[in-house]
Parts: sequence; structure tokens; C-alpha cells
Amino acid sequence: MSSKYHITGASSGLGKFLLHELDANRITRDKESYKISECREISKIIHCGSGRISKELNSDAFIKEQLSLFESLLDLKHDKFIYISSIDVLSNRMNPYIYVKKNIEEQIIQNFKDFLIIRPCLLFGKGMIPNQALKIATGFSSRVTLTMTSTFGLVWYDDILKVIDEDLSGIINVIPEKLVSLNQLANYFSREVLWGDFEYLTPQNLPCDNIEKNLIIKGDSLSRLKNFIKTSK
Repeated sequence: MSSKYHITGASSGLGKFLLHELDANRITRDKESYKISECREISKIIHCGSGRISKELNSDAFIKEQLSLFESLLDLKHDKFIYISSIDVLSNRMNPYIYVKKNIEEQIIQNFKDFLIIRPCLLFGKGMIPNQALKIATGFSSRVTLTMTSTFGLVWYDDILKVIDEDLSGIINVIPEKLVSLNQLANYFSREVLWGDFEYLTPQNLPCDNIEKNLIIKGDSLSRLKNFIKTSK
């Protein structure tokens, strides 16, 4: 029996983790659209796919590509649409990544009756591409572009899986009980760091209404990160 889940962005990171944990089917893509076999019935789409700006793909091309790929999903018949967005859509900042996330969220709300938008903070999990926080914790890099006062909420792939398993609808902001500054992280792991000049602050003014809920992840984020690093070796 085929899985009820079909996932984009399943080649790495969270998408790959969910593909395995949910025994899901992969939605593949070409340059312009996502594709799936017409004979398969789709119950739930999980849209994890997201690209990267590069020398070959500038900001404008990135936005056009990501919105075009999402729009190709609108043609796939399904019962529920699950989108992995970002807590950054609640910030006052704007960049191509946030613009795409906000635009897709708006289209989901407009087009789908049953949907789940998950807005996690900084994600950690098996197979992840190392971010600056992980590079500091592991000692992989002693130079970062962010300031020591930059703050992050550490959220784990397992946390996202639990939200999906609960079969919720609406918008879920996933954030830990306490944020962590990069300076706290460096001190915890006894790392010396050459800091940059860009300050990133995780949004903390979280709305809560009939559609939008907040899931607060309790526990010690730094000890959880330490255990993750230890078990990943």
C-alpha cells in the first residue's frame, strides 16, 4: 500500500528525514515544475522544497523559480497541503527567502481548504546542511558573519514530525521555550569565534488566534544540541 504522504525537497535535510520516517513518496522536479505519476492518489502533500541563491541563480531568478515550482503543485489533486515555512515570516526584515515564504503562505490560505503551515525556527537533524550555529558548536568554523548577540531558536526534525503526526490544521509557529544567543552557544561549547557584523534576531512577538497557534518546545536546547552532535559522529 502506498504512503498517503508525498514530499518535495526529499533529497536532503528535513525532507529526506520525513521521507524516511513517514515512508512517504517523493515528488520530483525539473527546472520549472514538480511532477508525480498520474496513477497515484495523493492524500497529503508536504512541501519542503526550497532552493538557494547562487552565482547561477540570482535573487530575482530564485523568486521566480520557487513561485513557479509551488504553482505547479496547485494542479496536483490532494486532500491536505502541508508547508514548511519559517518563523522569519513574522520578522520585520525582508529578503528573497522571506518574500517567497510569505507569498506561498498567502497562496495556500487562498487556495486550500485544509492546510497546515509549519513555521519552525532554526532546524537541526540528521543529514542537515551545517548552519553557522552548528559550525560554532562543533568547532568546524571559528569565523562567522553573524554577531555574538544574534539569537536562534533550536528546533529539531523530530519536533516537526510530531506536529505532522498530530494531523493539525492552520498555522503552527514552532519555537523553543528559550532562545539561544551565539555567544551563549560559543561559551557552552568553549569555542573562540571571530564574529561578523550582521545581527539576526529570532522573532518573538508571536500571534495566536483561531487559525494561528504556537507550539513551545520545552527543555534545554544546548544540551539537546550537545547530544545531537555526540550521536551524529
